[in-house]
Amino acid sequence: MSILLGLNTGVRALMTQQQALNTTAHNIANANTPGYSRQDVMLHTTEPFTFPSMNRSALAGQVGTGVTIDQVRRMRDTFFDVQYRQQNQGLGYWDTVSQGIHDIEDVYNEPSDQGLGQQLSQFFNQWRDLVNDPRNAATRLTLKEQSLDLTSFIRRSYSELVQQQHHLDDIVVQRVDQVNSLADQISALNDQIGKVLAVGDTPNDLRDRRDLLLDDLSKIARITAFDNDRGEEMVNLGGVQLVGDNFTNKINTVVNGGVHVPQWNSDGSTVNFTGGELKGLLDLRDVNIPGQIAALNTLAKALLDDVNAQHQLGHTLNDTTNNSLGASTGLDFFTAVAGNEAQTIDVSTDIQTDVNNIAAASNANAPGDSANADAIAGLQFSLVLGETAPLAADGTATIEDYYRGLISQLGSQGEQAKNQFDNQNLLVQHIETARQSVSGVSLDEEATKQVEYQRGFEAAARLVSTFDSMLDTIINHMLI
Repeated sequence: MSILLGLNTGVRALMTQQQALNTTAHNIANANTPGYSRQDVMLHTTEPFTFPSMNRSALAGQVGTGVTIDQVRRMRDTFFDVQYRQQNQGLGYWDTVSQGIHDIEDVYNEPSDQGLGQQLSQFFNQWRDLVNDPRNAATRLTLKEQSLDLTSFIRRSYSELVQQQHHLDDIVVQRVDQVNSLADQISALNDQIGKVLAVGDTPNDLRDRRDLLLDDLSKIARITAFDNDRGEEMVNLGGVQLVGDNFTNKINTVVNGGVHVPQWNSDGSTVNFTGGELKGLLDLRDVNIPGQIAALNTLAKALLDDVNAQHQLGHTLNDTTNNSLGASTGLDFFTAVAGNEAQTIDVSTDIQTDVNNIAAASNANAPGDSANADAIAGLQFSLVLGETAPLAADGTATIEDYYRGLISQLGSQGEQAKNQFDNQNLLVQHIETARQSVSGVSLDEEATKQVEYQRGFEAAARLVSTFDSMLDTIINHMLI
C-alpha cells in the first residue's frame, strides 16, 4: 500500500478533527444565544480503496481511506417547535388581557378609601349630615365639595378608560407593524436558505434565526407554519397566507369607527386574529373597555336621574327661610349631556353658585325641615336601576349593588386572566425545557467532545508526522 495513501488518510483525519473542534467551539460560543440549536458533526468513513493485484479479484482487499464529516446536523425537534408556538400564542393573549384588566382596575382604585365606591358612600353620608342640620352653611358647603369630588372622579374614570382605549389602539398598530416586519425577515431568510440548500450546504444558523422569528411571531398572533420542498417556511395567519413563495401578504390598519382595523393588503378583508397579543389587544379595546364605559355611563345616569328627580320635589333654604308657599323648586342637583353622562356629569350651576339652593326640605313652611334630604340619602339603598342596566337584569340592583357587582365582575375577570396566564406560562416553560433538552448546549458535554476531538487531532498529527518521516527515509536516506 502506498505511503501517500496513509499520508492522505492522516491529512483527512486532521481536517475532520479540526472541523469538529470548530463546531464544538461554535456551540460553546453560542451557549447563551437565544434560539441557537446545538450542532453535531456526523462522522462518516470515506469511500474505501480497492487494492489491485494480479492474483485476486478487484472486488476484494479493500483498504480504508479515512474519515470525513457527512454533515453538521442541527439538533432540533420540530414537534416541540409546533407545540411551543401553539401555546406561545395563548401566553401572549392572556399576558395582554391580564395586564389590560389590571389597568382597568386601577381606574376605579378599588379597594381603597379613595375609590369610586367610597366616593358614593361619602356623597350619601353628606346628605345624612344635612338631615341633622339642614340650615348649617358649612354642612351644605361640605356636601357641595363632596358632590364635586364624586362627579370629578366619574369624569376622570371615563377619561382614563378612553385614554386606555386609545393606548391599546396605538399598540395594535405597533403590533401589526411588527407582524409585517417579522414576515419580511422570514421571507428574506427563506430566500437565503433556499440558495444555500441549492449548492448542497446546510444553513443551520439561518434556520435558527428563522425559527426564532417564528417564535416571536407566534406570541403576537396565532400562526401555522410548514416547510415546502425547497426548505422555505410558509406561514398562515387566520386562514390567509402571510408568508408565501417569494412574497409576503402585508397587513394594513384602516381607521374605522375611530379605531384602527387590521386588513389584508391583498383584498382589504379584515384579519381574523384568533390568538396572541393582537387578539388580546382587540378584545380589550373593542369589548372590555367599551363595556366598562357603558357600565360607568349607566351608573352616572342612574345617579343623576334619581337624585335630580328627588331634588326637584324639595325646597331650597331660601324657600323655607322666607316661609314661601307653593310648588317645589324643580332645581336639578346634577347636570350632564344626555347619553354621555359619565363624561359630562357635574354639579349644577345653581348649587355651585349658592349652596342655599340645595333642596333639603319637603315643606316650604318649615325652616328646619330636612325630609327631602333624608329621601335623597335613602336613594343609596333604594331600587334605582331597571332591567336594562347591565348586572341588574332582575331590576332590583341599587346604585351600590350595581357598583359592587361591576367591581366584582371585573375582579373575577382579572383573576381568571391571571390564572390562565400563570398556567399558560408554566406550560410554555415546560415545552421550552423539553425543547432545550434536544437543542440546548451543554457546556459539560461540549467540553468532553473538545477533549475527544483534540486527542483525535493530536493522533492524526502524529500519524502525518510518521508518514512524513517514512517518506523522508525513502527519498533522502535510501541507498541506490
